Amino acid sequence: MALDSAGNCYVTDSVKAKVYKFNVNAEYVGALGEGVVDFQRPAGIAVAKNDYKYVVDVLANKVFVFDQKDRFVSDFPNEMNAQNLNKPVNIAVDKVNNIYITDAFNFSVKVFDSKGNLLRVIGSVGDAPGSFSRPKGVAVDSESHIYIVDANFDNFQIFDQAGRLLLYVGSTGKKPGQFFMPNGIFIDREDRIYVSDSYNQRLQIFQYLKEQTIK
Repeated sequence: MALDSAGNCYVTDSVKAKVYKFNVNAEYVGALGEGVVDFQRPAGIAVAKNDYKYVVDVLANKVFVFDQKDRFVSDFPNEMNAQNLNKPVNIAVDKVNNIYITDAFNFSVKVFDSKGNLLRVIGSVGDAPGSFSRPKGVAVDSESHIYIVDANFDNFQIFDQAGRLLLYVGSTGKKPGQFFMPNGIFIDREDRIYVSDSYNQRLQIFQYLKEQTIK
């Protein structure tokens, strides 16, 4: 799910292949792209600061883009950028409208600009830090660090914009800071990091602390 600037809530339903819209009073007001876009299995959704909506479709291997008025604009990747996705599942948009997509079966996160042009690829398949086994949720903090959850590693890894690993957090277990099949991740305006810890049936919250200037 994701919220726009007016507080409208967009919810993907992968089974019914719909993206539902609810207003601030939780009243159903319609389905995104209805009659225009035939979703196959919509999963991740993100809303940019300009209120453009980006919906990942796992089976279509595409991202569908809608404008501020929920009108279909485009989809990507396409033959022009020649960068295929293989079962994309999650998506995030940063403050300059770059788009981060978890490309699950390519074991990476692909970064696109707002027009759907590939900028870079982060990670590859492997069992060492900086690589992925089962990448899931993706999020970006206020300083543009990239957080990627790996359900098999039971952690989330943090990268800079160049794709260099900065830190990984977590291990397998039930203690605070440990995970068992983590899935989603979200970062709020205060850089609080929310991670869904699926098999431990809980949500863990972390805080990113910015470097302080010493005077």
